[in-house]
Amino acid sequence: FAPREYLVSHLEDLLARKVTALTKTGTNLHSGDVMKPSAVLGGLKAYMAVFKNLENYIHVDIVRVFHSVLLQQTQLTDSNGQPTLASVYNQCYVDYLLREVISSGNICYSPWRKSFVSRQSEERF
Repeated sequence: FAPREYLVSHLEDLLARKVTALTKTGTNLHSGDVMKPSAVLGGLKAYMAVFKNLENYIHVDIVRVFHSVLLQQTQLTDSNGQPTLASVYNQCYVDYLLREVISSGNICYSPWRKSFVSRQSEERF
């Protein structure tokens, strides 16, 4: 039994859950609303500060914990099968883009700009 490794694994699990929970707005974690990436980054920096202070007392490599957790957040699911930051924001942006394209038809793909652009109404010309 290795207490330090046990603690590190639990810290990784806790941090992975908290990082994903940072993306949700309000008290309903199952709603489709997500926080702005800058707000999530602010919350993540706050967790980093707390964990860095914890490192002073328990002598655990917190940088390795953050590296492991944040690397998992680039995949669609983490090691526990839970959604990650990448999947949450990917789903949010896809839902928004499809909603705008399908419902209003005001967005189209421009091969010249290699991006999605808004259509301008013909009345303005």
